[in-house]
Amino acid sequence: ADNAAAEAKAKADQQKAAAEAKAKADKAAAELKAKKEAEQKAAEQAQAKAKADKIAAEAKAKADKAAAEAKAKAGQQKAAAEAKAKADAQKSPDKAQVEAKAKADKAAAEAKAKADKAAAEAKAEADQQKAAAELQAKKEAEQKAAEQAQVQAKADKAAAEAKAKADKVAAEAKAKADKAIAEAKAKEDAQKAAAELKAKKEAVKQAQAQAKADKVAAEAKAKADQAAAKAKAKEDAQKAAAELKAKKETGEAKVSYPGNELKMEPIEAPPLPISSVKQTQLQALLAKYNAELITAGQYQIERTKILADP
Repeated sequence: ADNAAAEAKAKADQQKAAAEAKAKADKAAAELKAKKEAEQKAAEQAQAKAKADKIAAEAKAKADKAAAEAKAKAGQQKAAAEAKAKADAQKSPDKAQVEAKAKADKAAAEAKAKADKAAAEAKAEADQQKAAAELQAKKEAEQKAAEQAQVQAKADKAAAEAKAKADKVAAEAKAKADKAIAEAKAKEDAQKAAAELKAKKEAVKQAQAQAKADKVAAEAKAKADQAAAKAKAKEDAQKAAAELKAKKETGEAKVSYPGNELKMEPIEAPPLPISSVKQTQLQALLAKYNAELITAGQYQIERTKILADP
């Protein structure tokens, strides 16, 4: 019983250890997978940021180039206007100079405005492209985070299911081991109770046999004692009668009983409701008394003993 219980417990512990090891391995695999996905996500985020930075840098370079080209064109236009104004001034110094200057200033202002507009448009386009790239990178990062969260949730779920399965296996193994132990103990208790009951029955049987033997021995002893007492009483009676007869013959006997002086025969008393053995014993005792072998007090004492014996 103890071996079976120990084997069941060892098997339960082994199954529990295997289930826990599997759950631990599954959890480690899930964590490693989540770590790799996080590293991949970080790399992808870095790539997206680098891409957005590149796009922003290209847009800025393009805007700077456009601004430089617009500025160069405005400078060329201004130089051309100044050259024309100078030529016109040579023709008509005062009026032509003023008109040329005004025309050159207008052309420079228009060129500057155009350059500023181009630069603003380039900057706006660059900002828009940067914002689009950042938004795209953010969306991709959020999507990766959501996917990672799903993977982590899946891993957690798998780990929880593995742990629940391991706990269930361990509980079933423990219940099986406890059942085996209980059955073994119940079997042992039943065997012990049966052995005790058998021993008790055998003890009762032996006690009954001993009591029967004791009873037979007691009855045999009582019968033997009764026969010995009867024989002894008969012997005592015969001895007392012989002694009495001898005394009568020699004239030594002096029987004392009522009516003896009148030469009357003694009246015999009716038989007592006692056994023949006791009657013989009492007759022998009376013969001793009549033969004056014992006193009246001794006669009464012995008579009481004989009647009191079973």
